[in-house]
Formats: sequence, C-alpha cells, structure tokens
Amino acid sequence: MDIEGGGNEEVKLSKTALRIYLYLLNKGREAGPREIAKDLGISPSLVHYHLKRLEALGLVMKGADGYRIASMMKLEGFLSIGRRLVPRMYIYASFFAGLLVSELIAVAKSIVPLSGSMILSIVSSLIGFVITFVEGYMMHRRIFKLSRS
Repeated sequence: MDIEGGGNEEVKLSKTALRIYLYLLNKGREAGPREIAKDLGISPSLVHYHLKRLEALGLVMKGADGYRIASMMKLEGFLSIGRRLVPRMYIYASFFAGLLVSELIAVAKSIVPLSGSMILSIVSSLIGFVITFVEGYMMHRRIFKLSRS
C-alpha cells in the first residue's frame, strides 16, 4: 500500500506493517512486540521485524514500555486530525448535513415556502449526506478492520 510517511515521502507498507501501525494508533499507548503479536495473531518475530522497519521509516519509536506512534502517516482518502485518521468523506457529509439543516430550519420558520424546488433541494441534500456518510463509514471500517483482524 502506498502511503506518505512523516516526512511526506511515499513509502510502501505491507499489509502486516500497516496492521501493526494501525494497531498502535488505535491502542493510544505503548505496546510491546509480544502484546501486538498476541492481539493480532501473528508471530513475535514478524512483529519485531515490521516494528524495526516502521521505526526506520520514522513512523514508530521505541519507548520504555514498547513501541508507540512517532508520526502520523497520510493514507489516501483520510485526513489526520491530531492522532486520529478521519475519512475525507465525513467532511463532505458534514457539508451536506449543514445544507440539509439550514434548509429544514428555513422551511420550519417559514422563511422559505415549501415549494417543489425546495423539496428537491432538501432531498438532494439528504441523498448527498447519506451517500458521503456511508462511504466514509465504509472507508473507516475497511482500514480499521485491518488493525483488529
């Protein structure tokens, strides 16, 4: 998988390395190779190999109690906000939700009459919200399923 690392250079991570990185990201604290291996169901030596590779790339660092995230990497279709990866589709869903709420408020307060064009606008905003939210949810689920499987 092509991913931009902490220094914005593009790096190739195997599925196992990505699983380990996402595991540490979800954990939010240091974890040792044996704990990671047990939780992910892979051998400790394979975990150790990938941790050393991730460390060399500057994505994880070794601490007193194990390894932790050193820098956030950029995944296609995701924004990194703090220590969280948020699907970009959620931003679009928020836009459509804002449109929908403002249209519903305008109709409820009789600022705008409920005409055919307003109904079309409300339905379009609702469909846009549902599609972008579901796509974002599916992206989120797909990527974070890796850290648990």
